[in-house]
Amino acid sequence: MKNYFSVLLLVLVLAGCQPSKTENMEEKKELKISLAEWSLNRAIRGGQMSNLDFPRVAAQEFGIYAVEYVSQLFPDDTTDKGYLQQLIDSCDRYGVKSTMIMIDHMGNLGDTTETARKQAVQNHMRWLDAAAFLGCESVRVNGNGFGSVEAVTAALVKSMTELGDEAKKRGLMVIIENHGISMPDGSWNFNSFSSNGKYLSNALKETNHPNVGALPDFGNFAEYDRYQGVKDLLPYSYGISAKTFEFDENGEAIQTDYKKMFDIINASDFDGWVGVEFEGDGVSEYEGIKKTKALIEKYWKP
Repeated sequence: MKNYFSVLLLVLVLAGCQPSKTENMEEKKELKISLAEWSLNRAIRGGQMSNLDFPRVAAQEFGIYAVEYVSQLFPDDTTDKGYLQQLIDSCDRYGVKSTMIMIDHMGNLGDTTETARKQAVQNHMRWLDAAAFLGCESVRVNGNGFGSVEAVTAALVKSMTELGDEAKKRGLMVIIENHGISMPDGSWNFNSFSSNGKYLSNALKETNHPNVGALPDFGNFAEYDRYQGVKDLLPYSYGISAKTFEFDENGEAIQTDYKKMFDIINASDFDGWVGVEFEGDGVSEYEGIKKTKALIEKYWKP
């Protein structure tokens, strides 16, 4: 009997010294692909499909079961719950998840005029409510303003802190995309505050809010190096907008070296949604989406 317990004790000790299967296996990051609605903006604006068709098209045409809405593609800028319920019903029908609403034209969150800044924050509230109703994880906002870097940063930190507090109540993230700004003459300028990775990452660091993050877009860094910009924002990134414009004969993106970009992403601990966003006109929107999805799948390494 004594020998039996000695052997049993030895077995237990040796078993305790062995690494578990979990410890032997490296954690693998799951590739989560979503479809940015802007990829189909021409079809929607041209009447070939509607915002309500978006979940069906994502699932049936592209095999993508997560979608990112764009506020300006909602008819009449509506956030009516009856309409939103139709979107939920469409998602349920096709097994699609609503991940995000990209909010545009609601004012500059980095506006250095306090009255305008506060109004911009207030303008976003109904879209936070809409995103929560749809079961989204986040809303995308624009973090720009006119003025010195210091002044815009201070205004943006205020706005993002206020929106982050509201997002927390709704179980949402508020994420900033490097994006352009509407100029006083009505033109669009991509060379804005948020398109500088250093400026935007510093503002996010200063905000330091658990419900505030970033959505780096491959194509919107303007004069700032896009690879460095993604590096700057990855520590704060809740999602990635994998934008394409044109493709070469091998199906590679012309404007962005996808291997180089995904080497940077793969080396990080990012594990959020990777959004397909085609914005070119050399091929159809459908073909551009398929080519972009193929590139993501090619270069993502778990």
